[in-house]
Amino acid sequence: MNTLALTQLFLSIVFAISAVTKMVSFREFEDTIRKLGIPDRYCSVAGILIVAGELAAAVLVLWEPYRQWGGIVLLLLLGSFTWAVWKAMRSGKKLECNCFGEITSETLGLKTLVRIAVLLSLNLYLLLHMNSTDLFQYSFPEFVSALAVCIGILLLYALNSAWMKWRH
Repeated sequence: MNTLALTQLFLSIVFAISAVTKMVSFREFEDTIRKLGIPDRYCSVAGILIVAGELAAAVLVLWEPYRQWGGIVLLLLLGSFTWAVWKAMRSGKKLECNCFGEITSETLGLKTLVRIAVLLSLNLYLLLHMNSTDLFQYSFPEFVSALAVCIGILLLYALNSAWMKWRH
């Protein structure tokens, strides 16, 4: 599998997991939105739009005719996440990220910005390469191997997050 196809798959998995975990712990996610200063009447709508955007992007980046649209949705999401981190850091509040629901426990801050920068770099790589990946042309074992690599990277991230929290 080439790096472009692997990037497609990775971004899809990251944002699908992010959306699902936010849905599972939607009240906590909504509370984070509220703590960012969004009026109560818009918190649920904002939360639903973010989750829907993440799910849409996760699906769109997988299919070649819609990959660019998925990348644009990801740009909008990453921009909104950057704004949220900026707002939290500016206020001096220690706000839970809820980026992956309750799977990880992090506060909005510099580490979140680094993660956003990595995802933004991957997304720009995907957007700037116009050649087709035809993700579904790969053999089943190759696809499953790539899937395992992507999930392994996310598990390492979650373990590191848990380790850092336990240490403090």
